[in-house]
Amino acid sequence: MISLANEIANYKIKIIYDWIMNNPYDTEESLKEAFSIILQLPKPRYFNLFSLQYFPDYPLTKKAIEDGYIKEEVANTDVLWEVTNKTWSFKPRMFPTTKKQMLENIIWLIAKGHAKDWIVKYAVFEHSLFSAILLNCLNIKSILYGNIVGVGGIVYTTKLFSYTVKVYQSIRDRNFRILLDKTRKRITKTQI
Repeated sequence: MISLANEIANYKIKIIYDWIMNNPYDTEESLKEAFSIILQLPKPRYFNLFSLQYFPDYPLTKKAIEDGYIKEEVANTDVLWEVTNKTWSFKPRMFPTTKKQMLENIIWLIAKGHAKDWIVKYAVFEHSLFSAILLNCLNIKSILYGNIVGVGGIVYTTKLFSYTVKVYQSIRDRNFRILLDKTRKRITKTQI
């Protein structure tokens, strides 16, 4: 996967990775493996982060019910539609404060480009007091950023913030052509 991603990146093709989070079967070790993969992917990295969804009669859903991760009524078709609409996108959470949850939050942070690779590497893979403090700081940063610029955060619910952040991201990513095109469309739309 890494070599294929590098090959595609050499052709200047933008790759968008879909990543599923909130998997109850993930462990600290499997999340550390996820960090290893993410950190090897070519930059710039673009991610869609989704929360695992449970669909009626799927083997994974049946296993999650059996193992006590979800209640049987959550897999009901009527409830599923309501839950899926609210939880389709992964957003960093404050609770429960477990190391696994912290690692998932930090995956969001690095996938969205809000943390430097070397800082994340040190926080996740080193075993020292400073790395533990750094891990907690990154976790707090992910929760704050997730509630500001994450899907459902302040930026997405307030147009002024949304436009400001999109302009900043376009400038940061040097997507000036896209920024110009969107600005022209917005001005044209306003004049009509």
